[in-house]
Amino acid sequence: MDPRYKPVLVPLLKSVRKVVVTCHTDPDGDAVAGMLALSRSMKLAGWDVSVIAPGPVPQAYRFLPGWEAVKVYRQDRIETPEGMATREELLAAEAIICLDCSDTARLGPIYSGNVHKFVTTPVVNIDHHPTNSHFGSLNVVDPSAAASCEILAYLMEQEDLPVEEDVATALMMGILTDTQGFRTPSTSAGTLRIAATLIERGASISHMSELIFNRRTPCTLQLWGRVLSRTKVDDGLVWSEITGDMLAECSATLEDADMLVDFIAGVPETNAAFLFSEQDGRVRVSMRTSGALDAAAFAKSFGGGGHARAAGCTLEGSMSEVQNRLMIEARRRLGMAARGGV
Repeated sequence: MDPRYKPVLVPLLKSVRKVVVTCHTDPDGDAVAGMLALSRSMKLAGWDVSVIAPGPVPQAYRFLPGWEAVKVYRQDRIETPEGMATREELLAAEAIICLDCSDTARLGPIYSGNVHKFVTTPVVNIDHHPTNSHFGSLNVVDPSAAASCEILAYLMEQEDLPVEEDVATALMMGILTDTQGFRTPSTSAGTLRIAATLIERGASISHMSELIFNRRTPCTLQLWGRVLSRTKVDDGLVWSEITGDMLAECSATLEDADMLVDFIAGVPETNAAFLFSEQDGRVRVSMRTSGALDAAAFAKSFGGGGHARAAGCTLEGSMSEVQNRLMIEARRRLGMAARGGV
């Protein structure tokens, strides 16, 4: 058992029955897997758990058992019968568990449309982002963990919560996606030890790695080809873009660009990679860095967040305006680092 984690969930929640588990907007693998693993484990332990997310489960993760039970909370559908029922479930919760979410803004309409609920209800904040604002009544925030699912795996062990095959499979997927298959610097000996435990509980690294990293649809391949053809490299930076027209031409979505920024980050002798994507009239920026440039600090200066080597933000403005702003700032910071921070 890891001494960093002590039983906290069961003591806090022993007097409640109805619990809502949620995550950040644009759920990624770690967030989706964490919601499914924790909700299933808590249901097996006797809680009444609802999973409500501010965005749909990406197609790539719909092989996980239980993904169909995730309810999507969208502001534009709040007046529909389904939307009202989902909101009623949220308002009926006696506790809310937020996974993989650095601050309340990342909860999207789940928080902005129900601030009073979050003020008056116990909120558990479980996360591994160094930019986490510690917004919960109870905060289990560990930036040294490779994934929020790694924290959950340790917590479940300490709390004596059930970890059967479906739970172990989800936890393993969260760890695999956030470590890019155990390849990120955040992967520790502890990460590998917990992965070994999950294998013993029935999780398969080879099967999930095949599903996560090796499957590409024709639409995905067409989109990647267009993005790669637009890739630019200059001054130690590599970047590319995804426009709405490109998505339409390929019959693709931004889900099809998952892991693409990691691919272009492999250009030798570059310090940072950026992928700019048009989304709902704004520009979403995914970044990967190495060396002197801290991705989390960089993204935070633009209203985003993340980790030291992987982060993101979303900005108002045209594609060219956003690219210009970020490239200027990236070059400025790299120049400062080259001069010793002067």
